[in-house]
Amino acid sequence: MEDIICTCRNALANIHLLDAVYASMFLYECDVPMMHYFCESWCPKTNTILTVAGETSISLWDIRTLTGLPITGILYDEFVPTAFELTGSKDGKQCLPPSCSSYVTFEEWCRFWFRGPKKYSTTSLPQVEKDFSALRTSKPWNDFVHEAFVILDIPEEHRMDTYLAGFLTCWLCAFVLPLKDLGCIRPSVFKPASLLVSGKRISLFISVLTCIYKGLGELSSSFTPRKQVEHFPAHYIYAWLARYFRSHRMGVHDFVGAPLIAFYGTDAIKTLARKEAKSSICSGLDINWVIIAPNDTISVKYVDDSMQSQQVTDFFLSMRSCFLTLRYDNNCIAEPYSPHRFSRQFGFHQYVPGELKPPPEKITRQYLCSLLQTSVRLGTHSSFVIPARGLKMNLRVTDNYTSWWKSTYSSSVNSLNLPSPPKSSEGRRSKSQKRKADNTPLYDKAAKATRDS
Repeated sequence: MEDIICTCRNALANIHLLDAVYASMFLYECDVPMMHYFCESWCPKTNTILTVAGETSISLWDIRTLTGLPITGILYDEFVPTAFELTGSKDGKQCLPPSCSSYVTFEEWCRFWFRGPKKYSTTSLPQVEKDFSALRTSKPWNDFVHEAFVILDIPEEHRMDTYLAGFLTCWLCAFVLPLKDLGCIRPSVFKPASLLVSGKRISLFISVLTCIYKGLGELSSSFTPRKQVEHFPAHYIYAWLARYFRSHRMGVHDFVGAPLIAFYGTDAIKTLARKEAKSSICSGLDINWVIIAPNDTISVKYVDDSMQSQQVTDFFLSMRSCFLTLRYDNNCIAEPYSPHRFSRQFGFHQYVPGELKPPPEKITRQYLCSLLQTSVRLGTHSSFVIPARGLKMNLRVTDNYTSWWKSTYSSSVNSLNLPSPPKSSEGRRSKSQKRKADNTPLYDKAAKATRDS
């Protein structure tokens, strides 16, 4: 990792990934009780947390301010190209060489591309630097350390791009989008990694939030969540909980890289008791509503004329309700993104929210591209206001919302009073009977109440 940052620092900066890559050098620990009640309160139909104080969620602006990943760009499209795309053959089959038919672990991949000595271990972790110049300077290509170039017979002029593409392949699989085959390289990642190296801008943090929403939905809907394998970048959720529910201490205050680094290390966790963690999440009283709200003392009106700063543009796009997109292999994912349900996080008053029209059951790549274009479209000449920072954001709710949410949340909580498990004398219920009995979770009642309103 350090060798990549030293060798390819300028290249990573040019594709706006230097801060995010540096942040992946560090370990981020989970506050287990907080994560437990976070997942219990998660509603996969609205992708929000249901608390007594209202709904809250992970927003695009949260991902942007935590990771520094770019919001605009082309669709993250992860798949193995066909033989025609690679070789011009018209047989239409996917061109996957025999060497990719078996799994390649991260350790094997890194050992192939970098054969130098290990600098860090589980007991010796890297320290946060105040400047990238503090990292050791890169050395010329070494035929032993970088023997892969000799084995693959890569010309000198292509070594930098090849090395960076090899690293980004591993980085995307391990840290950014651990979608499947955890701990192993996915051949389908070669294409987006190569596009990034070529200078193509990919909408990575939309893909990251889609992956998080999808993973949380599967986890919260599972009948056996303890056995559910995480297929999403949970470290971003740990940092989000640290921001909004103060589950972590801020370990460092002066550093380079993505803001995510502020919450790294085992010493950062406060480790609340289960009762305290449940109260913090479920009550919503500890939510830090102003953590990402603008710092302006007055409200400012803007026009989407493609002339605004990148920060204002990203904030504007983060406020837009839409469907987030992700495609890998033959899976086309579209997750609802509803910032109008947690508008206090952006500094607005909370009204009774509407509901997004669900996408069709069969989603094509063309439909995903149209959803992405809608979510990142600029130059609409629509006006928008970034409100002034408020001190008591939890009180920025309308009377209609207060009464509506009180009724909605009460009915949602009551729906969790499931029947007791049957005694042995009554026999065991079938899986289908259990599914029917347990199929009225908190999020179903909340979604129904939203439609009825």
